[in-house]
Amino acid sequence: MNTLLPLSNAAVLLLLSMLHLYWVLGGMWGHTVTIPTDLNGRKLFRPGALTIFSVAIMLLFFALVNLCLILPVLPMPVKYIRFPLMGIALMFLLRAVGDFNYLGFTKRFNKTLFAKLDYALISPLCLILGISHLIVAFCSELMPESPDRRSLEYSLLLTRQKSAKL
Repeated sequence: MNTLLPLSNAAVLLLLSMLHLYWVLGGMWGHTVTIPTDLNGRKLFRPGALTIFSVAIMLLFFALVNLCLILPVLPMPVKYIRFPLMGIALMFLLRAVGDFNYLGFTKRFNKTLFAKLDYALISPLCLILGISHLIVAFCSELMPESPDRRSLEYSLLLTRQKSAKL
């Protein structure tokens, strides 16, 4: 259980990142129904390749944050991973709630194809990701530390003690 949730989060986020990279490279599958539209079917915005690429990189970073808890990907103490996890959770929870017009569970315009997909898939996924990141953030102290991470913290502590004596 200690590694299942961060690993699941990372897997979902990596898949979403790859989907965004697919769109950056010109792929069209799923692209037409992932942009909110008004009641006339006009897209509310048209994200450029740089915007989509930025989202892909952000999702990849979120996956790495989750992997930091279970793999020594980045030598970072667990207590410092809690804050990025809470930020990720907040972002996904806000996306699930929505903007009270076109996005999330609180949208007013719910007759479009995007609105139906958002209600059935995207908003529930964001809600699940938000809650799971909160669980991981608040239970991360219970996770076993990897030996690499413990040795890094110990060496940092020794370095601080030596510098404090000088």
